[in-house]
Amino acid sequence: MAREKTLVYNGGGTTRVIVNTLAGTKKGIDICVSSAGPSIMVGLEPVKQTSMEMAVRGVRIRFLTEITRENISHCKEIMRMSEVRHLDNIKGGMAVSEKEYISASTIFAGKPRAPDHLQQRRRLCRAAALPL
Repeated sequence: MAREKTLVYNGGGTTRVIVNTLAGTKKGIDICVSSAGPSIMVGLEPVKQTSMEMAVRGVRIRFLTEITRENISHCKEIMRMSEVRHLDNIKGGMAVSEKEYISASTIFAGKPRAPDHLQQRRRLCRAAALPL
């Protein structure tokens, strides 16, 4: 099965991609973002509105972020529509639904800074994995 990939650069269209991913989610979505993520979730009206509509439809949203003094008010607002959990030192962001995966990466001097993010995700997966 061929999979479609969409690359968005310089912030152009990122809100649309996030909203479309959220709106297309039927069962649930897991969102893992840095401490800046909560302000995006509630600060961008289309994202906030779509998230609230999802909660009304009964879609499960699990939101994992580093909760700080600076973002606690946003996290409390997110808790009205989502399960919120804390994890220290999250970098970057990603969301996984039953049919889509979106990820954010910072581009610096033409090269993705993904290795830091990928290393952290690898460590998180290893720490969370159960031995067989």
